[in-house]
Amino acid sequence: ASKFIAYANQLNLTKAYLRLGEKNPNTPPLWFAGGVHDKKYFEKVQNFVNNNGLKERVKFLGLVPQDRLFELMRQTQAFVFPSTLEACPHTPIEAMSCGAPIAASNTPPMPEICKDAAIYFNPSSPDDIARVMGQLLTDDKKRGELSEKGPVRAQFFDWDKTAKALMDIFML
Repeated sequence: ASKFIAYANQLNLTKAYLRLGEKNPNTPPLWFAGGVHDKKYFEKVQNFVNNNGLKERVKFLGLVPQDRLFELMRQTQAFVFPSTLEACPHTPIEAMSCGAPIAASNTPPMPEICKDAAIYFNPSSPDDIARVMGQLLTDDKKRGELSEKGPVRAQFFDWDKTAKALMDIFML
């Protein structure tokens, strides 16, 4: 779940998915949820999908209502977040709260946000993205660990707790 814009890095994710599928034809389908913020970039990703025979394996869901998005996150085998630029990435926090096993970019702040509730890859390397995705999809134990750690880590990002901490600072 991410808007289509170059820094969200869906193109490298799609390239990684192609490589992963070449090694393992049973790779589950890749679904993208999110709006189009950069039409040219979105078309670039679509063209890659179409030109590499992925049209039947890659699905563009567009904007998805929040309740449906959470349902998808709870049911996914793997949630992959390849972004190269975020201030505070809400989407991985939401995915963690749903217990989705996460593979994320090693670009800050993703490691600081997800800590040990995700495994990480170099977002500039489709090969590394494919390697980590493959690890996540084939390692049931690791997926289970991440699914358990995610909701615990997501509790750290609580609006009430944040508001109270701010109030405590102002009351000093």
